[in-house]
Amino acid sequence: MAYTMVEKNPELSLRCRGIVILGSGDPIVMCAIDWIGVANEGYDAFRDQLAAAAGTTRSRVTLHALHQHDAPGCDFTAEKLGFALANTVAITSPKCIVLFGGLAQSGDLILKPTKKHMEANLLKIFKNKVAIVPSQLKAADAAILGASALAW
Repeated sequence: MAYTMVEKNPELSLRCRGIVILGSGDPIVMCAIDWIGVANEGYDAFRDQLAAAAGTTRSRVTLHALHQHDAPGCDFTAEKLGFALANTVAITSPKCIVLFGGLAQSGDLILKPTKKHMEANLLKIFKNKVAIVPSQLKAADAAILGASALAW
């Protein structure tokens, strides 16, 4: 069933299922969503809405994405970063964008959706012409090399 069209059937629709645990403290929400993934700001937004509905705080809400094939995903961070990079490309015309730090360490989890959102917002003359890659610099060397490049 992976990566094939899913039969249109009410029993196969996307779902969100969970439980609310009540006790002496604030409620605890445990939720499973039928999506491929929910990440970064999207993860926080989902948890905030569930927390508000249950009368608790985000820290007491857990959300798990369980779908394995063609369901939607949510990553507001990649969407915002892709949009910002598309704007940057329009101004600077780079051939490659190098990401560093925690972002780059996330690998394809952030690079692929960011590239998708960047491509969706690029001017036609730049489409499929700008690479996004993780830096190959060691973390300890990056700051001194960056400062040296500015001074040079």
